[in-house]
Amino acid sequence: MNEGAEAINRNQNPAARQRWAQHSRLQRMSAEWSAGYPPYMGSLTVWFVTACLSAMAVTGLFTGRPVLYVATAGFVLLSLILLIRRVGRPHSWPDITAQELTTYCPADAVAFRELQCSVAETGHLTARVLSDWLAKERSTLTRREYAFTSRQVRKDETGDIPNE
Repeated sequence: MNEGAEAINRNQNPAARQRWAQHSRLQRMSAEWSAGYPPYMGSLTVWFVTACLSAMAVTGLFTGRPVLYVATAGFVLLSLILLIRRVGRPHSWPDITAQELTTYCPADAVAFRELQCSVAETGHLTARVLSDWLAKERSTLTRREYAFTSRQVRKDETGDIPNE
């Protein structure tokens, strides 16, 4: 299937849907990285809130209310789960993006190879290089074939249009 047909039929084709989902994740990562947001901002916020709730519930334990025992256990457990999930993940945008790119199937193989060569040459991935590649990839993914582009213009069609 060519890229033009994939762009048109991206909702019917599961492989194209997966490629678009991955491309959208990479686009979001690039935007957040360029804006200076720390990775996993959402999960860090949830962890911070549960840690604060845990601390508040622990201080309430001394009142002798059984409900606070259950709440404390729940908040502490949730905080630990979030912390454990974070330990196994990469902690920088270049590492997170590189992990996502390992499974990405590019639509523009030439541009992807240029990205690989650039990263191999410099030894690091930058937000600028990533956004440049994403622009090329999006251009390829949204490319469509139009009928008029392959039409040959006859010599008699190139003359001036008469006034009506």
